Amino acid sequence: MTAQHVPELDKPLHVQVAEALGLDHDNDLHEWDEASEGRKQCTRCGGYGNWSGQKPFQCAKRYDFDWSATGPIIERHLIWLETIDDEGPIIWIATRSPHGNDEPSGYGQTPLLAVCSLLLQLAKAGKLDTSVTLPAQIVR
Repeated sequence: MTAQHVPELDKPLHVQVAEALGLDHDNDLHEWDEASEGRKQCTRCGGYGNWSGQKPFQCAKRYDFDWSATGPIIERHLIWLETIDDEGPIIWIATRSPHGNDEPSGYGQTPLLAVCSLLLQLAKAGKLDTSVTLPAQIVR
């Protein structure tokens, strides 16, 4: 069985964040039961996948809008949030240091979107510590 590579742009933001945090889409987010015709069904979300690598994304926590999922991550990674208000829409900035210090920053229209952006930037830069133990409620 070989899994097909799903391009990052095809994955929902919350799934990209879950993977950046070190959660394996197949093993941490879903509990699979074999279903008919070579398909499998997740006992958590009811979503179907097949053995060629197509997987549902329903089991990943919604880091993009669920404070109960993202709040513990903000606290654990000491993330700072602030806003830019230049007489236009408010833009949120997420960073691990209020002074910059060459750390990546994340931007978004909401605080949680900024945090998601930051987590992806940190992962891309190799600066996201995925050895941090995540609470069970984050994994679900």
